[in-house]
This record gives sequence, C-alpha cells and structure tokens, in this order.
Amino acid sequence: MRTRNIQTELDLSDVWSISRSHVKRPEQILQFGDVLVSSANSWNLVGKCCWTPQLDNEATFGGFITALRADPARLHPRYLYWWFSSPTVQAAVRSFGRQTTNISNLDIHRCLALNIPVPPLEEQRRLAGLLDQVDDLRAKRQQAIALLDDLAQSIFLDMFGNPATNPKGWVIRTVSDLIESATYGTSQKAHTAGDFPVLRMGNLTAQGRIDLSSLKYLPTSEVGERHIVRKDDILFNRTNSADLVGKTAVFRENTPMAYAGYLVRVRTNPQNHPEYISAFLNSRYGKKILRNMCKSIVGMANINARELQSIRIPAPPLKLQQEFAQRLQATEQQRAAHVSHLEALDELFSSLQAKAFRGEL
Repeated sequence: MRTRNIQTELDLSDVWSISRSHVKRPEQILQFGDVLVSSANSWNLVGKCCWTPQLDNEATFGGFITALRADPARLHPRYLYWWFSSPTVQAAVRSFGRQTTNISNLDIHRCLALNIPVPPLEEQRRLAGLLDQVDDLRAKRQQAIALLDDLAQSIFLDMFGNPATNPKGWVIRTVSDLIESATYGTSQKAHTAGDFPVLRMGNLTAQGRIDLSSLKYLPTSEVGERHIVRKDDILFNRTNSADLVGKTAVFRENTPMAYAGYLVRVRTNPQNHPEYISAFLNSRYGKKILRNMCKSIVGMANINARELQSIRIPAPPLKLQQEFAQRLQATEQQRAAHVSHLEALDELFSSLQAKAFRGEL
C-alpha cells in the first residue's frame, strides 16, 4: 500500500507488488482493523487515514505510511479509527508535520503523545457502533447519488443511442449548426469581494454541473453583456489539465453571472436544447473526442471555441431533446433531495463524532 491508496476508504484499484523477502517483521503484514496513516505527503494530506478492511491477500505498506494497530485488550480498533480521523485530531496531526521541500512529514512521536479518551471497552464499542450506523447511512446516500448520475447517462443513451455508432440514424451536424454563438469570458481579475459573481473553471464539475459554493466577484461596472451567462446558456471549460479540459455544464440559475476567460459561453439556437448538447459533450464519446482534440501547452490542455464548434454531433428532433431535458430535470430533482439529505447526515455525523470523544454521547 502507498499513500495514494489511502482515500476515504482503502483504494485497491492501483496496488504494487514486492517480493515477500522484503517484509522483515510479522507486524509489517497488514491486519484487519489497522489504521493506515499517510506519513509523508503535502501539508493538507499528511495524517490522512483510512481503515483496513478484510483483505483477500497478504499486504504490507510502504515507507511513507504508518500503521496504527490497537491493543485489543485496551482499545477497540474502530473506536481508534473514528478518534484519529476526527477533525480535531487530524488538525493536530497536520500541525505537528515537519515541513521539507513541498512535503510534510508526520511527527510520529508527537502523534503518539496525543491524549485519547479511553472509556471501558464496552462503551468504546457502543460509541463506534453509533458512528458506524450513521456512516453506513451516508454511504448508502452516496451510492444513491452515484446511481442517479449513471441514470442520466443511461437516459441519454436510451433516447439517442450511442453517438459513436448513431444507431438511430440521426442527421450528423456540427456544434456550430446547433448554436447561435460561442464567446470567451472576461479577462478581468476577479476578487473575493464585489457586486457581480464570476464563474471560473473550478466551478464546473467533472460530472457536468456548476458548483456555486466558491465564487469570486467583479464590480458591476467591469461586466458587459458579452461576459454574462444567463439561464440555459452552456459553459465550456476550454483550458485545464488533460483529464478535465472540456468540462461542460448548463447554467440553470435565474440570476445572471459573469464568466472567466478560461470558459466559453455557448448559446443554442431555437431548434436545439442546451441540455442535449451538454450531455453529448459530457458523454464518454464526447469526452473521447475532446481528449483527442486538445493541445497541451506547458502542462495545460487547450481547446478553442472554433475547434469546439467543429465537433460533429447527431441532431435529433427538438421535441426529443426537450423530452430528454424534462427527464433529466426529474433526475436532478431527485439527486438534489439526496444531496440535501447527505449534507444533513454529514452534519449529524460531525456532531456525534465530536460528542463521542468529549464523553457527551
């Protein structure tokens, strides 16, 4: 196991193998219930930890990882995990880090000196069990959200067919045939305060949505109509890393905003629907086209507005595109309800976790 395997859960999608002869001591073999800790990482990730589930094969861990193993006579492993992963302890562990060039190293001795409340084992089991129950509910809600994301893509394929093969025989156009304009955003530098919110490339998610949780602003006097995005406009991320360039989302808000120069505002013509064009560009086939099209310059990939408009796209009837948008809206409403419930569960979990280690639960 390496630091990249330490995610919210142990990520086994990318593991390396070494000779068994390199494992010198029995305690270097991972056990069920070990807490794996990233001990050398960027400042914000040092101390990040995850639980070790039951593994199908023997495994060990690399030099940038520390494993915490509970003494079962005194400490319940799951209780140890929830304590060490709590925000208060994680903040303390990060503050202990010894900084080198771009890397922070875990100060193991200071971490081991942290005080942990140790109620009787039965009470530890009870507290860990309560946290596990709420965490299970969070995991189920996250799974439901992921299924709804997959459902949106399934609806697209069911209604329009795989665009790579065009089995329904739609007329093939170019994006330019389906839109009125494609315009670059403002080059004005946005600030943390101002009158007019500005959408940047970080506001477009890889899942094809617009995240409004972090905004910057411009004075109203610096925002012209050319750089304003309105409801049902499409935003396209023209510059980013190779795996994120081409992020596309429909702006669904009623209040206009500005958009930055790394984005392209696309307005459809009356014969086509923005949700269809956005879904096409976010489909596996659309992303493959964009990856093949982009040019890399000093670590950044680029696709300009002219290249975007040259992409060939099936053009189903407007009525079918509108039906797709309606079905997508219903899916998005369900997803929003699940996201809201997940946020409530996250707040509940944080409250319970804090109370558990203060002796208030």
